[in-house]
Amino acid sequence: MPAQGLHVPDVTVRRASEADRPAIADILAEGYASFADTAPHYHAWATTPKLWARDATEVFVAVDDDTDKVVGVVVLALASTPLHESVDPPSNDAGFRLLAVAPQARGRGVARALVQACLDAARAAGAHRVGIFTMDFMTTAQHLYERMGFDRRPDLDLEFPSGPGHGFTYDLTPDAADHFAAPGPAPAAPPWYADVLRD
Repeated sequence: MPAQGLHVPDVTVRRASEADRPAIADILAEGYASFADTAPHYHAWATTPKLWARDATEVFVAVDDDTDKVVGVVVLALASTPLHESVDPPSNDAGFRLLAVAPQARGRGVARALVQACLDAARAAGAHRVGIFTMDFMTTAQHLYERMGFDRRPDLDLEFPSGPGHGFTYDLTPDAADHFAAPGPAPAAPPWYADVLRD
């Protein structure tokens, strides 16, 4: 996948190894610690990489070139894989989750580089569209997605145990819209996630 070795100033994005898992767990724990509304069971799952790493299509980490320390993580999930989140009818064929950057590395373009790694890898795998959910309180992430050209999709919003989740999509190919249902009206209230998400 072309995301291997993706570089931004002073940081390199690469595939994660099993040896990276303690650092990944620490970064996710730090990230979710700033969000008091995160459901406890999700926090426990998200911050324990051994529970989800083998179900990921790919796990990317950002590494500080000067210290060789992992400073960011993101998980790519293609359609029909265990970590992929999609509504029915399908709205995308790839997604990413668990995007987090260590506090000392924020503001350096690390999150953007990790997201770009997922977009590049999904495109290389033949996906037409990436779709994600981000929680209502994750405003910094929402601003990043908007700057990168993601489309806000209120019709895909869901209610999660931690609160409202906002839907976003990003077209990877010019004909992406031909492969998925057209956007519908935004519901008066987002449906409960377990009633809508499919494997």
